[in-house]
Amino acid sequence: MNFTERLLKILEEKQITPYKLCKDIGIASNSINNWKKGSLPTIDKFTKIILYLEVDPLYLLGIENNNQYTGKQLSENERELLENFAKLPEREQIKFIGRVEEIAKQFECKGKSSNTKVG
Repeated sequence: MNFTERLLKILEEKQITPYKLCKDIGIASNSINNWKKGSLPTIDKFTKIILYLEVDPLYLLGIENNNQYTGKQLSENERELLENFAKLPEREQIKFIGRVEEIAKQFECKGKSSNTKVG
């Protein structure tokens, strides 16, 4: 299942028309048709979609392990992060992702080292 198919499935489950989605988030109504032809939304459009639909971005991208919509509501912190992330220029978004990955790795390493202590 590709991005557009997953998006349309979620819209159907939430009983939202593609037209309503586009209207409510302020994107061109032909955007979904363009995505059906193989293009993908820009990061700002993608962010608007996941915030509006409150869906797991990994599912929408097709990279979640079980590849099914989780219905997980975004936390307030996740929502705030995505809203601010969408305001950044693309180059800054890429830099930011790198910094977040570095921080996550540091916490991952700390978690592993605390689990190996004998006590």
